Amino acid sequence: MIFNRDEIKEILKYLGAEIFVDRREHMETNTICHNKSGGSLKLHFFDDSGYFHCYTDCGKNLSIYDVIIQNRKLYNENYNFHKAIQLIEKILNKSIKSERKEHVTFDIPAVKKIIKPQILKEHNKSILDCFEKDEIFEWQMEGINKESIEKFQISFYRPDNQIIIPHYDIDNRLIGIRVRNLDVDAHAKYCPLIIGDKKFNHPLRLNLYGLNFNKEDISKTGTVFVFEAEKSVMKMGSFFNFNNSVATCNNQLGEWQLNLLLKIPNLREIVLCFDRDYENNDYKKQNKLFEKYEKEARKAGKFVKTSFIWDSQNLLENKDAPIDKGAETFKKLYSKRIDFS
Repeated sequence: MIFNRDEIKEILKYLGAEIFVDRREHMETNTICHNKSGGSLKLHFFDDSGYFHCYTDCGKNLSIYDVIIQNRKLYNENYNFHKAIQLIEKILNKSIKSERKEHVTFDIPAVKKIIKPQILKEHNKSILDCFEKDEIFEWQMEGINKESIEKFQISFYRPDNQIIIPHYDIDNRLIGIRVRNLDVDAHAKYCPLIIGDKKFNHPLRLNLYGLNFNKEDISKTGTVFVFEAEKSVMKMGSFFNFNNSVATCNNQLGEWQLNLLLKIPNLREIVLCFDRDYENNDYKKQNKLFEKYEKEARKAGKFVKTSFIWDSQNLLENKDAPIDKGAETFKKLYSKRIDFS
């Protein structure tokens, strides 16, 4: 059952909340989920979903029942779901009907979407022979090893001071080439390769970078990590002895891209690993981004178990990808991922 904001306030007041800040789409209150009193206003209630999110110690989504159970633990009271319902009925002085689902299963074959196939234009791979197979020191300084650079066929175009990033479809067809401009005055960091009057662009939303190379590891592990940038995929392969990651080249997983993943045998979980695109004190942007990532996770969660990484521990800096601070930080972030199963 989803409670309205006034009812939520009544319940939270009983649990010890003292301050309520009403926003248009959510409400902020004290972190009574892990503090008896004096907690910061980092426990947020979202009207559309009826869920809370604690942005500090808990670092996860919570139902009102979870909030009650965690709050009563602070007082050494052992609550379960049904006891939480009884307490709510006492506070609100009304009977409520439980709609909680204890177990959710995903029948992937039954829900896979049928999308009309789109065959993208193929480029001649011989174009890649025109570029220098040189050391990419800028990326190696970030932790991308030589093996990953070779695997993903990264090269260098000296005339325009650009790192060359070939994009293949799942069948190993060269469908586009992106570049990373190293000149500080370049019009964009990333853009399609242009040589003369020929542009090597492709619709990014119709492909997943790295899927052709990593589909076997994804199938073996049953999990796929979905990043924004190509570099993140290369870092995964550099930091671990397997690579079950792909990149969307933006911070959303499109319908076509999701369909590509659902075709992989044995897929059990999608983990969205989008960039941390906010400063610590920019709570408005944090909330907006959290809601966006939650929406993306729920969209994919209709078809397969889906979670997303959220930096509730402030381990990253603004603009960082979850993999940018190395393997150990990524493991910590992964262990605190927000699960929509």
